[in-house]
Amino acid sequence: MPNIKIKRITKNNFDRYSDLILESEQSHPKKIRSDYGDYKDILKTKDSLGLMVFEKDEYVGNIIGCPYRRWEVEEDKIKNIERGKRVFYIYNLVIEPEYRGKGYGYVLVEKFIERIKRRKYNYIVAHVKVGKSLSLFKKFNATIEKEFKNYEKTGKRYDLIVIDLKKKYFDADPKLLVKRKL
Repeated sequence: MPNIKIKRITKNNFDRYSDLILESEQSHPKKIRSDYGDYKDILKTKDSLGLMVFEKDEYVGNIIGCPYRRWEVEEDKIKNIERGKRVFYIYNLVIEPEYRGKGYGYVLVEKFIERIKRRKYNYIVAHVKVGKSLSLFKKFNATIEKEFKNYEKTGKRYDLIVIDLKKKYFDADPKLLVKRKL
């Protein structure tokens, strides 16, 4: 990962990258894919955050989210979030297939968490597909709040995870320590 670049996605530059992001949506089950309007709405939200990772000039992946409102926490019946604390929701995390398992997802999530912490959020919440995505978030001490065996009728299992940003996370893969100077 010697030529890695992280770029911010905003409502003002989304159109420049929208084709890449929308194409990456194809990796999600059709029923839960976000479209152009969904992303524009997310990025218009006050305090939203989107990041993209590139290797040289090749698109590798993205992560996008925005604040999770109290009623959403209550609707999802999330018990492990203290009342009055700030919560951020990750709507999308995608790493292109040819870059998976090489540390790009870790770097992207790490940079995302650093920025969310600077904004004084206390928790991050996401619905995560069981498998490599869940394993990645567990490296950041994510806990499973709920299991959905047939999430949104996709036939896939997703877990609702919570990351408590007061807790320290760890590097599960020592080779990632070498190249993370962004």
